[in-house]
Amino acid sequence: MNRDTYEKIVALRLPGMAKTYLEQEEMEDIRQLTFDQRLELLVDAEVDSQRIHKIERLINNAHFAESKASITQIKYYADRHLDKEQILNLATNEYIKKHENVLIIGATGAGNYVKLEIM
Repeated sequence: MNRDTYEKIVALRLPGMAKTYLEQEEMEDIRQLTFDQRLELLVDAEVDSQRIHKIERLINNAHFAESKASITQIKYYADRHLDKEQILNLATNEYIKKHENVLIIGATGAGNYVKLEIM
């Protein structure tokens, strides 16, 4: 590994690329890849890293009451009348791709804002 190159990647604030660069050095068959293939792996790792960091930052800045809420944490008690299949379908975000609207209704104080945060 070229330590100077690694330090330049870190100085450029490219943590995903830096991490993958180190990981590539530990791979035995990495030398079989072409320059373009290795570069593609590095760039993809950085894009993924930045996307994940952006999502984490936006969630943190949104100050959600339950920032760690997850679809898997929903309790489907009978008295809540929740349609598990519908909720899992909404979790795929297909309605966004289809340009469909989602309307969440419920009694005042029923936690409708929590439903939105979970989705």
